[in-house]
Amino acid sequence: MLAWFGRLDPKLTRWGLALFVGAFVFRLFGIDWGLPSAERYNSLHPDEDLNLAVSQQINPAAGKLTTGFYNYPTLYLTLTRVGTMVVDGYSPPGEVKTPEAAAGIRARHILVGRWISALAGAGSVWVVFAILYRRVHDLAALAGALAVAVAPGHIVHSRFETVDVLGAFFVVLSLYWAARLLPPGDEQPDDKSLNRYVLYAALCAGLAAGTKYNGALAIVGLAVPLVVLARRGKGSGWAVASCGVAAVVAVIVFLVTTPGALMEPEVFQRDFKFELLHTSQGHGLVFAGTSSGFLFHLANLFVGFGLLLTMIGACGLVWGAVRRHAWIGVFLVFAVVYYLLIGRAEVKFFRYVLPLIPVLAVGVGWVFDRFHTNPNTRWRTANILPILGICGIAGGGLASAATWTNWMATPDPREVLGKELKEKGGSVGLVSDAWFYTPTLYPEVGASRGVPIEKRLAYQQAVTKPQILQFVPEDPNQRKPWDSRLLVELRPERVMYSSFEFDNLYRLSLMSTVPAEFQAQVSDFKTFFRELNAMYTKEEEFSEPGTPGVEDLMYIRPTLYVWKRKPPIATTPPASSTTSSSSAAPAGTP
Repeated sequence: MLAWFGRLDPKLTRWGLALFVGAFVFRLFGIDWGLPSAERYNSLHPDEDLNLAVSQQINPAAGKLTTGFYNYPTLYLTLTRVGTMVVDGYSPPGEVKTPEAAAGIRARHILVGRWISALAGAGSVWVVFAILYRRVHDLAALAGALAVAVAPGHIVHSRFETVDVLGAFFVVLSLYWAARLLPPGDEQPDDKSLNRYVLYAALCAGLAAGTKYNGALAIVGLAVPLVVLARRGKGSGWAVASCGVAAVVAVIVFLVTTPGALMEPEVFQRDFKFELLHTSQGHGLVFAGTSSGFLFHLANLFVGFGLLLTMIGACGLVWGAVRRHAWIGVFLVFAVVYYLLIGRAEVKFFRYVLPLIPVLAVGVGWVFDRFHTNPNTRWRTANILPILGICGIAGGGLASAATWTNWMATPDPREVLGKELKEKGGSVGLVSDAWFYTPTLYPEVGASRGVPIEKRLAYQQAVTKPQILQFVPEDPNQRKPWDSRLLVELRPERVMYSSFEFDNLYRLSLMSTVPAEFQAQVSDFKTFFRELNAMYTKEEEFSEPGTPGVEDLMYIRPTLYVWKRKPPIATTPPASSTTSSSSAAPAGTP
């Protein structure tokens, strides 16, 4: 069987395995961050509970392979389901009699999905080393692999139960096989090997698409080697045939991994169209008023990979292609096509750049090799630049990875503030519906938006220490965030909010011309803060230096703000007047 993959190089295996293990162990630190618990029944990550619930709709043993939900393809969800079945088989959860027990089961199921992400993240490190091995100096191959191993954004998302890191792994694996069509030196693969590499690249592209739809773009990596080989004597007929076979294989693999596309075509088309519209129309307030995706994703890479590494990696891809190293063209073409896709989108989460990190790391390895092997001492000295990038100078790298890992391995500020507010008692006002960003004030505080609002408010109103206040009109559907009536009518002792609720509206409030669809929300926000500054004073701000402002990196360390109501100003009434007492206790929630 191994002969089908070719002879395994002992050094590649040893070094690759060592890098894989090191990267995997690094990703295990903090992997239990924010899991459901007896104190908080939902994950601190807003997508994990939904991903788990959807995955549990799959039952391979019973032949049920559909989910009824196709915002994502189903390969990762199927793997998560199989993993949870194995875990439950070895350690049966028993009868679930309490919400605390149910939260414990969800926690270990989510952890299964996180382990899959961690394995895929570490696997990407091995693949990058394999891509560079024997094409560049061994130290350069090591540098490229380390650039991925310590990329802080890649590490953080490797600890989430989400589709993104697994999808990025299959993308870079597909590009690896595409690059194998153009081996280093004078090697000349036989026709059988070439055909096999085409099939492997297509297979992995199909797996990437079956994990996340945009992973299908991995197939473009085959364009460069097919064109080059056609010009070297294979002929255009062979290239066209290979292209056709690759497309068919990728589609078949996608349909096998996401059978709902055939078994539930109407549901699949509905959700797939929703995803297309979602990326083109935006994500509500989250990215409103921000720069274009082309600039925004550069900032994402600077934060989650590193400014130096991003620039060096991009220069390396272009430099290698200009020097006519055709195999680098595989990665450059993919990077350009993929960046054009995400740059045009209105949704700009960091996770969209994850497939680019291993690709840029290949460029880092190439530049390291050019510097390291240059006979000119000055050029060799320039190798300090990628080393500094890997260490985390100018953002990203090991420095940020260590800091963010420490955050994930230590108590979350939502837990700390929740305990503090419980001890203080009194009343706490919320500026919007409680969710993942809200301190742990009661177990159901992170309940999904899919839970009816009446039920979520009932959870909230049952809490007495502290009393939780939110202004809700008689018709709950008419409620709105940042409603100043919370301050004027309910008058809670404290008000708290998070950077998830604050940052986007604050950014829009600074604009000279606010987009029409957000003007009412910005107006409410400004009115609320006028009242807040008049009636309250900031008591605490839970923040960390270097906290990433990127939405889906901020999950691990949001900034939390607490304001306390100012004491009433004492006045001395005239002797002839009659005083009346008025209670300072807040009114109940309408």
